[in-house]
Amino acid sequence: MDNTMIVAVINGNGKIIHSQPLEMFLRGNRSIPIINYYTGQKLFDILFDELGIIRYEDNKFALKTIIEMNVNNSVMKIAGKVAEAVIVRRCNNDNEINKKWLSLARRQTIRSKTVEKFHAIGTGLLSTKQKFPTRYDVSNPQRDIMWIDNDRKTALVKGSSYCAGLEAGLQIKVSKDGKAYFFNDLVKMKYEIPVVYFDICNDFDSIANDLYKLRNRNAGISINIGEDFVSARAVDYNAYQEVLYHIDLIDALINGKITPEQLIDTAASSDSSSLKNAIFSAGLSQIDFNNIILGS
Repeated sequence: MDNTMIVAVINGNGKIIHSQPLEMFLRGNRSIPIINYYTGQKLFDILFDELGIIRYEDNKFALKTIIEMNVNNSVMKIAGKVAEAVIVRRCNNDNEINKKWLSLARRQTIRSKTVEKFHAIGTGLLSTKQKFPTRYDVSNPQRDIMWIDNDRKTALVKGSSYCAGLEAGLQIKVSKDGKAYFFNDLVKMKYEIPVVYFDICNDFDSIANDLYKLRNRNAGISINIGEDFVSARAVDYNAYQEVLYHIDLIDALINGKITPEQLIDTAASSDSSSLKNAIFSAGLSQIDFNNIILGS
């Protein structure tokens, strides 16, 4: 019998409780229990704390969002906001990641000392509504992410001044079909700031090639790939991969395959009631990736 590489979750006793062939996992048919064990807590935090999509009502957690007839549209809309929260969290937890994204938003390489002065905010996140209410705008047509310093001044694009400046920011797009979703807006140069694309079905290169062809035929189109239209995976691959995992879980939530409680009930042998109560006091610690192993 041939050896098979697997992705597996082990419990505290070293017993495998969930497993899947690695090849299947990498193809995108990922096991929901495995993904949930790895990143369910992170998604719960975003949906509960930052988006208010999960709420605690009648002594239980419930998913509170409008589900469209086309369920995929609902998944992608939520995923767009989740991607915003992922980038903001990663920027504020890691100066090097913050430097990458802020440099992109300001259209120039930023010095490390400058980066330390600014922290990222998501215009559609509840944390922004609490701390910077004037910047909270769930339907901001331009900026999903901005940067603010300790004096509450926003980062500006290179060459701008506070008297008449262009605020630095990023527009985040998550889709399985970017050509249908926002391609025409790119061609019309609707966005004044970089558009960051999480291409769920790997169509970034295809869209970029079409933009190159149009630009060569039409001098009025001046979109630069990597500056105006940006691949999320090229800037921060871990953020891209995390969003992919979250999309699997969002889809499972909307289709009733898992419940909000199961996002935080990650250990099969744990007392789930203790897990649920813990979030009201100290919160849950993030599951360590060491608990997900590759074996044969």
